[in-house]
Amino acid sequence: MGSHHIYTKQGSEAIISIPVHGNRDLPTGTLKSIMKDAGLNENNL
Repeated sequence: MGSHHIYTKQGSEAIISIPVHGNRDLPTGTLKSIMKDAGLNENNL
């Protein structure tokens, strides 16, 4: 069974939804999409 964690940033209209499905890793494409929506890139890691 899974759920989602929902994040917002004060002063921004962006809403980031992170799927959480047990102990499984996020697929690479999903992670890259979430990072793009959050305004992040690999250099921020």
